[in-house]
Amino acid sequence: MPIPTTYVMPGTGTIASYNWEDLAEGTGIVSLYGYTTSSGAVALVSGAMNFKMGNTSSIYSNNIESSGIMDIEEEYYRKFDMSPFNLPKIINGTGTVIVTIGAYASTGKQAMYPKTTLYKVSGGTETTLVSTSGAIVSGASAGNLKKTYALSMTIPRTAFKKDDTLRLKVGTVQCNPDVGAECTHYIAHDPADRDGNFLNSDVSTTKLVFHCPFETGE
Repeated sequence: MPIPTTYVMPGTGTIASYNWEDLAEGTGIVSLYGYTTSSGAVALVSGAMNFKMGNTSSIYSNNIESSGIMDIEEEYYRKFDMSPFNLPKIINGTGTVIVTIGAYASTGKQAMYPKTTLYKVSGGTETTLVSTSGAIVSGASAGNLKKTYALSMTIPRTAFKKDDTLRLKVGTVQCNPDVGAECTHYIAHDPADRDGNFLNSDVSTTKLVFHCPFETGE
């Protein structure tokens, strides 16, 4: 594992730690992990979850995976939020999302593909920065369909002020009309890379990771 590079951010007097450098783009890459937390007994009873994103892989997600029943051409998605920035930051360059998705249908040949969208949230207003999607994968028959993707996105230079938030939407789309029935779709999001009920040892990873490019200020 590469040793994190540490920079002093000019004008802020604070330290920012990056997982690695992109020398071509002059950015420091921060690996952000998607996970869920609960908000006490009420959340546990109702099934409500908080979907978050942070730069540590030592968290055990409350739920390893999320799932929903979708019809043809419907998208099942979840939005993961970073904590609000304490200091101004700038993101710019090539980001990569590593995500594992899955689908199950009792009849027909299911097909799916992933979609991701990055947002800036400021004062409660959500602004789309960039969206991307992956190739369609299809099953030979009814049953399980699972795949891990690496999705690249070119992020425009975007300034975040104090209390702004970075938000990542991760989704999976059912796209085969031959299924003839609704499909259950799954998204993995466990920084600890544990096995889920559906997305388990037969997938590459259950981590949801966003490698985000931050300007280093050098």
